[in-house]
Amino acid sequence: MTWPGYLSETDLTECWAGVDAAPFAEQSILVTGAVGCLGGALAEALLWQRRQGTRLEVIASGRNGAALARRFGALDARLLTWDIGQPLAALPLATMAVHAASPASPKAYLAKPVDTLRANAVGLDALAAHLAPRHGRLLYISSGEIYGSPDGADVPTSESYVAATDPLAPRACYTEAKRHGEALCMAYHRQHGLPVVIARPIHIYGPGLRPDDGRVICDFVAKASAGQAIVMLSDGSARRSFCYLSDAVRLSLLLLSQGKGGEAYNVGSAAPEVSIAELARTVCRVLGQVPITIGAAGHTAGSPMRSCPSMQKAESSWGYLPLVPIEEGIRRLARSFQEHHYAD
Repeated sequence: MTWPGYLSETDLTECWAGVDAAPFAEQSILVTGAVGCLGGALAEALLWQRRQGTRLEVIASGRNGAALARRFGALDARLLTWDIGQPLAALPLATMAVHAASPASPKAYLAKPVDTLRANAVGLDALAAHLAPRHGRLLYISSGEIYGSPDGADVPTSESYVAATDPLAPRACYTEAKRHGEALCMAYHRQHGLPVVIARPIHIYGPGLRPDDGRVICDFVAKASAGQAIVMLSDGSARRSFCYLSDAVRLSLLLLSQGKGGEAYNVGSAAPEVSIAELARTVCRVLGQVPITIGAAGHTAGSPMRSCPSMQKAESSWGYLPLVPIEEGIRRLARSFQEHHYAD
């Protein structure tokens, strides 16, 4: 039967390319932020593997029960309605967990800075405390934002890079939340032996993101798909490397099952690194020519001029290389905007 989720069967096949499903057998896996982009895709990929015959349970958690039911009601997931920033009386028994619940786009976290900080403190602490006594594995979805604005000599940026960040800046609600989350993970690892692995996603895009998400690639693809002008909120010289969702999920599954406890790993793509202006032109080339203009600056203030991860750690550990070219990723993102209704 046709897969009823947000990801295509091509996406799901790519998520498991070269990933051994055996470590997930007989596991009960709790995924927070399951209506978000990366959390939702990870939950879907695990449910896909269940349909392929691997015995596992997926507990999909989110603050909006209706959105959870809409996405996972036909996928045989156990649903948990939980505002991750609020204490929960009791968590369902899990042997693995992915903590992906947090506002992630500048538009979202600038609107809800307190919620963003609490999601990466209260919720993460609850998961770590739940898993630590039984030594269950935890994958914490942090962010490449913790690198701040590296100098050119430190781009592509490796996991060993230590950034200087401003805790008083508007974007600090997200950056410092993720830094706190990583520190909390390491405290549980050192004090309680929790095998926690930290993922640092960098410019991930794909099904599950909303057209009005606020991230640059979503905005460009939504506008071009509708035949509207693409409006850059800068001169377009800032540079980024984008990673399609199935590649990010594939690496995240490797981290959850095989990553070394107490370590952080970049999740992304080192190439191609493109300017925002080049991204706009690529979107036009793939989806149809529309005007490209420069508008008033928005929430780009404080964002780095270059953001590109070094992927040498993942490549040397598992031979990881991204599979999906940016042109194909743009096509799939546009298709997902047309086919799915997204809600918080």
